[in-house]
Amino acid sequence: MLDINGLMPYLFRVKKKKQTKPHIHSSNSAQRDSNSSSEKPCGGANMPKVSSKEASNLLEGTMTLDVADNRRSRLSSNAILIGDEAKQGKQIEEFVDEDSDSECQVVGTSSSVTTPPAYATQILPQTSQAAEDALIAKFRALNVVRLAEACRLMRFTVGSCRKIVQGIVVDIVGSLRIVDGMWTMKVTVQDESIDKLMCLVDNRLLTSLIGLTPKEAMEIRSSSDVGRRQDGQRRLAAVEAQLKRLDLLLELELFSSGRADPIIRSIQTLVQALDVL
Repeated sequence: MLDINGLMPYLFRVKKKKQTKPHIHSSNSAQRDSNSSSEKPCGGANMPKVSSKEASNLLEGTMTLDVADNRRSRLSSNAILIGDEAKQGKQIEEFVDEDSDSECQVVGTSSSVTTPPAYATQILPQTSQAAEDALIAKFRALNVVRLAEACRLMRFTVGSCRKIVQGIVVDIVGSLRIVDGMWTMKVTVQDESIDKLMCLVDNRLLTSLIGLTPKEAMEIRSSSDVGRRQDGQRRLAAVEAQLKRLDLLLELELFSSGRADPIIRSIQTLVQALDVL
């Protein structure tokens, strides 16, 4: 059987310990504190005798009050935490609002700032790549050689041989003149392999460059028409300018053992040779 008298001191100690806990006082707790302060704890032999029913009711009431106080304490602490979190959330919202305002201002003023254009790598179309390949194939088909290579190959041949070289007419050694009814001219040619190679210019090539045969040129020189003579002089002067172009392919006729000077049989530009006009 439960000893109610033995539990009385424990119940009074629990009530005293409850009064020392910090919590938010309500009207019920204040009334309970006032009631408990009016009671005088006693123990031992002087403790009043109570019935078991009253003791059980008192124990249940004490436990209910303890649970209620603990719940109020948790609620108050949660309320404080919620208040702090709400305050921090408000500060965060204000901070975000300030950032959004500043960001809006930046976006508003960004129209005056010029952004540098983005340069992308130009991708050549496939058609142009195919055209370049065709040009390379045409150039290789010309079989262009250097002057030194052409002269070396003539050591192993007899007679004459024609080679295409990419050379430059450096100087005109023998001026343009008519000998035995034919145009003649002597020039020096060079490229990467040879500095100077003496060459003769073919009569038919000179006729094509001047646009006059030797006979027509003689007639113009003996003419009394000043206009015709001036036109003939301009034609003769244009020959040197055409021979000194830097984009020429020269067709040379070379002779074995170097027994004669090479002869320039024809000339054409790279554009003409590759047929890209």
